Amino acid sequence: MKILALMPCYKIMEVPAVQSLCALQADVYSRNDNMHIVFANGFNAPMARTSLYLYAVEKAGEVDWVLNLDSDHIYSAKALYSLIEIATEKNLPLLSATYFVRGMPKKTAHGRYVEDGKFEKFKEEELNGELMEADVLGFGFLLMRQSFIKQMVEKYDRDIFHMDAHHNGDEAVYFCKKAQDLGHKMLFDPNNKVGHLTTVVNV
Repeated sequence: MKILALMPCYKIMEVPAVQSLCALQADVYSRNDNMHIVFANGFNAPMARTSLYLYAVEKAGEVDWVLNLDSDHIYSAKALYSLIEIATEKNLPLLSATYFVRGMPKKTAHGRYVEDGKFEKFKEEELNGELMEADVLGFGFLLMRQSFIKQMVEKYDRDIFHMDAHHNGDEAVYFCKKAQDLGHKMLFDPNNKVGHLTTVVNV
């Protein structure tokens, strides 16, 4: 199995995240699978993710899965293979693990629009044992089929990521809306959780 991992990364990546990323790749290799990790300068996140997706379509060759990663997580091969198993069984184009954003009370990186167009992230107590649908998924540990990325690039070219200035302030909002316009559901698995580092490095 060939897995392509895509990560926007700043100049500094915290040591625990680096160690975890190396361990993830080692775990993948120990299963006789292959993981190729591609980095882009993450200072401008929409530009970084766009360039990574163009790489996935134009230069990566054929891969079985694409894994979107953020640079501040504790990664898990167990979660990765569980997502692959579920996405394969249910024929899903994309599926995210669950992780929580910084601060309290604990809320996921995934959210939905409620009354009056207000955006809310899922709270920890809302998570159940089934796959859950969101309007916006975080990209910290988001599995996709390469064919889905090709569809997005073929349909929208470079117009797939823009920074959201109103709701949750990241590039995922625009992308998820574009994917939903093509009929795709934004699903995440509450049973597969990955760590999110709680410190912030300022340069």
